[in-house]
Amino acid sequence: MRVSLAHCSNFSSALTRILETIQHCVVTILGTGILGFPHATAAFGYVAAAIFITFITLFSFYTTRILVNLQEMGQTSYPDIAEGIFGEGWAKWHVRPFLFVTFFPVVAVMILIGGDALYTMIHLGRDLEVLPTKVCGIIMGAVVFVISLLPDLSEAWPVSVVGSVAAFLIVSYALAGSSLWIERCDRSENVYHDGEITATGAVFNIMSSAGSFLFGYGFHSIVPDITSSLHIHEKQERARQMTAVKLSFGVVGPSYVVIAILGYAAFGMGVSSNVMDSIGQVMGDGPMYVIWAFVAVKTATEV
Repeated sequence: MRVSLAHCSNFSSALTRILETIQHCVVTILGTGILGFPHATAAFGYVAAAIFITFITLFSFYTTRILVNLQEMGQTSYPDIAEGIFGEGWAKWHVRPFLFVTFFPVVAVMILIGGDALYTMIHLGRDLEVLPTKVCGIIMGAVVFVISLLPDLSEAWPVSVVGSVAAFLIVSYALAGSSLWIERCDRSENVYHDGEITATGAVFNIMSSAGSFLFGYGFHSIVPDITSSLHIHEKQERARQMTAVKLSFGVVGPSYVVIAILGYAAFGMGVSSNVMDSIGQVMGDGPMYVIWAFVAVKTATEV
């Protein structure tokens, strides 16, 4: 009986650990960048977008797996991991510059998205401006800064729970709103064609859209921080994290593809750069108020 109880206790502990890691991974991986995927699909087309998203998802999963297996005790960032492999000082010129040009712009864009969501939420159904866009951006930046001061992800589980709920609602709204538009609105084939665009414009749109897709995978720079904050260092713990990563990518990858294709199928070339702006045409102010609030929350919890 003691062995059985001990076995059940160990299983329960392992399951709790996996669920906790999934929670943090989903919050990090499934970001608001997904809201720009339908607009990016308008430039790529259905097939190219699906292939591109699938490739980047698999590539991100593969590199995440490498990071998890390489990271040792005390290493909390890319530079730490790199210097543990190549020697002290190596990361100064080979890693840190690239982190600077990727992580900080991503954080800045997320703050802007969150500020825009906060501004839209506040002004739904209002004719007069209550708060300027800049003030909303400053508020969002302050919120992100305060959350970043939390010392350990293992102690910040309420933040990740709220972020997980926000991620679920964002995906649900994107699916429901696009589906409602397809069901209720008549669309001609012309909605999927932009006859006035030049070859140069098409190339520019494709390059810009590729950036939108890649932005959805900006989480990669904080993978080492997740591993460190959750105290995942032992071999068994790493195996549990990889199980969580596999399950997370198994949810995120299909979500990315479905929302990208369904959003474009619904709104065509007229889809907004943030699909929620288009979905607002078919949903009332009440539901949109809720989702804009959670979009703001999501941007705050994932950077």
